[in-house]
Amino acid sequence: MRFLILDGRPVWTSRLREALEGLPLGADCTLATTAEAALSLMEKSQPEMLVLGPGTRGLRGLDLLAAAAARLGVRVVPLPDAAATTPQDTLAAPTALLDGTTPRARGLAAPRAILIGASTGGVEALHIVLQALPHDCPPVFIVQHMRPNLMQAFVEGLDRGCGATVVEAQDRQLARPGTVYVAPAGLRHLVVTDRGGLTCRLIADEPRAGHRPSVDVLFQSGAALSVPPVAALLTGMGRDGAEGLLAIRRAGGATIAQDQASCTVFGMPRAAAEIGAARDILPLTQIGRTLMRHATAPDRER
Repeated sequence: MRFLILDGRPVWTSRLREALEGLPLGADCTLATTAEAALSLMEKSQPEMLVLGPGTRGLRGLDLLAAAAARLGVRVVPLPDAAATTPQDTLAAPTALLDGTTPRARGLAAPRAILIGASTGGVEALHIVLQALPHDCPPVFIVQHMRPNLMQAFVEGLDRGCGATVVEAQDRQLARPGTVYVAPAGLRHLVVTDRGGLTCRLIADEPRAGHRPSVDVLFQSGAALSVPPVAALLTGMGRDGAEGLLAIRRAGGATIAQDQASCTVFGMPRAAAEIGAARDILPLTQIGRTLMRHATAPDRER
């Protein structure tokens, strides 16, 4: 994994690099002692995690660094400064650094993943939503109810029609900014996890409410992420996704349902609205930019 380590003390960053590179997963570390240097290095090295050492307190330029991390989809992982006196002490339990259990830094916003579910009418709706996302959007995960023989053409059509790259999700695939991951049809559920980086998992399990992949399964996995995602439930028959959307809202994520006037079938969004799962009920043309606004906003504005 690629790390960018920021701390005001050069000796501390060097020792932390040694500790990280000794982890079983391995690490490729870039070091910075100022926020300005970290900002420049982030653009060049495209790290998966920005590690903030205890010596970052009071450094200038953290707000700009936070905005860049959100835009590039870099996860911000602050390390505790209370009892730790050396990098080795801080990494006594290194899995906390990789599985998202460390708290986020005050004033620095980790980017939120974007989750979308759709069924009947969703092909056209997803084209409209994804066209509103920039090429460097946070990772996007989609479940669209569809027959397997139509999936390849669907993914290729989305990829041609939007700025981000659209791919069919693969198991254990590390998610990257600017990429949209579509659940394969028919055999497995798509879930997301952030243990060791935001990752797609394809789970062989029974259909949920007649669907595999299921929007509810994706959304409920999103509710367990260390940084709650942003989610939208689009047009479709039935109620798949309503309970999962509620779980995301309860976890602190921003939730959206498509409004009745713009839906082909106001089934799934209606079910979400009825149980209070959707914070916003919006026309289809407003959903893409609203997803981006919530996904990249600073913590205080979320």
